[in-house]
Amino acid sequence: ILHLHDVTTGDRIEPTIGLPGKFGGYDHIVVGPEGSRIYLSDGSKWEVRDLTDATMNKRFTEKDTITAMALSRDGKLIAVGRSQGAIEVRETSGFKVVESMSNSGKVGSLAFLPGGQELVSAGLNNAASLWAIESGKRIRMFKGHTKSILSAVLSSDGEQLVTLSNDKTVRSWAVSSGEEQVKYLIE
Repeated sequence: ILHLHDVTTGDRIEPTIGLPGKFGGYDHIVVGPEGSRIYLSDGSKWEVRDLTDATMNKRFTEKDTITAMALSRDGKLIAVGRSQGAIEVRETSGFKVVESMSNSGKVGSLAFLPGGQELVSAGLNNAASLWAIESGKRIRMFKGHTKSILSAVLSSDGEQLVTLSNDKTVRSWAVSSGEEQVKYLIE
């Protein structure tokens, strides 16, 4: 069973979501603002569970394996990345597709910039990309890794991107210019 907890007190929020557990089940989860809505994926489908409005509970089946999920900070957009490189952005009030993008190679990580108008993706193509959600166009690439990127995270102000790669490096990038600022070798 999946439970939400208040991070300040540790108390479980009632009612519980009550999703049945399954071995090897869900592999991605994002939580909306206020913790009232969660988005889950088990690889072949993703689900929305809303604690305040059960009519918003939905299930989406995908043609390709889901490999990454991210939610905008305001909770108005969700991005879903797939193993063949497709990225789909939907609004969360009615789940209409806002834009689709195509990355080369599996999408392993997604992150929205603070304003919710741009998205970073990273994965098996050894690079991260910054996308404009309104047009679906790539704004810039962050190149330098020699193997797949395992994770990409943004600073809270959205000005720094940090990537972790199978090439045993962690790199920090300026989002506005795409320039690599720091490279750390992991031993």
